[in-house]
Amino acid sequence: MLKTLFAPRKPVDQVRLNDHAVPVGGFVDIYLRARNYSINPDNRKMVSEKIAKYRGEPCVDRDSLEAFLDKGWNT
Repeated sequence: MLKTLFAPRKPVDQVRLNDHAVPVGGFVDIYLRARNYSINPDNRKMVSEKIAKYRGEPCVDRDSLEAFLDKGWNT
């Protein structure tokens, strides 16, 4: 039991929206549009790198991931 309790979390590969899941790459554009950021390679790379730091379930819900992304772009 302790082995699973302290097991390292996995990187996110899908994001759950209301009724379906999308791959992380597709979510990046959704996130940028929702925040009125321009969709360009630099912004995509920046968001993708930050998502790579998020550890949780392989399929995470949108609210949790957006809260993580919105929190402190300086970190």
